[in-house]
Amino acid sequence: MAFDKYRRAYEIFKRLGRLDLQVRAAGRTGYVHFYLHRYDSARYYFREGFRISGILRDTAMLSNFEYSIGNVFKYENRLDSAYDYFNRAIAWSRDTTPEMRLLLADVYLEQNKVLDARRTLLKGLSVFKRRKDTAKICGAYLVLRQIEEKAGNREFALVAADSAHRYKDFLTDFVQENLISIRVVKAFVRSDYEKKKFKEANDGLR
Repeated sequence: MAFDKYRRAYEIFKRLGRLDLQVRAAGRTGYVHFYLHRYDSARYYFREGFRISGILRDTAMLSNFEYSIGNVFKYENRLDSAYDYFNRAIAWSRDTTPEMRLLLADVYLEQNKVLDARRTLLKGLSVFKRRKDTAKICGAYLVLRQIEEKAGNREFALVAADSAHRYKDFLTDFVQENLISIRVVKAFVRSDYEKKKFKEANDGLR
């Protein structure tokens, strides 16, 4: 099982005193337990990862582990605790703030704090637009649609849904174009390869 593999790695790195490797093993072990719905075990390893990150003074990892613990609480429907941890994650790392804001907006929505959800979401969305991160813009508009629906703003909800679909269509077209380009390149490469093999076979007959 994957969690046994990562747990053993965690214990080995712990005995060796390799904090840099131990913290990564803690994160991976925590995520495996999380996806298996073993929330108490997931929380334990995420907290261990957070503790080690503090020793290493790695603020990005501190932020990631706070986020991970918050996510566990969110899936347990313990939204007040999730909200606290997501806010801590945002405070630790500005680099991950837009992604954290997207998740925090979802937590606000679960708590029926529509105004806070919209305000938080729009801050993240503006950063995604500056980055031109199409996938995250699409995801943000989908969350915005849910916020507007909950607020009873059907017209704004439809506008958000339309925006999400436009970005989704753009992503689909972009992926499709890239797949076609890859196939064309492969065809050219394959053609050159086949010509080379044919020449070698032909020379062998002489």
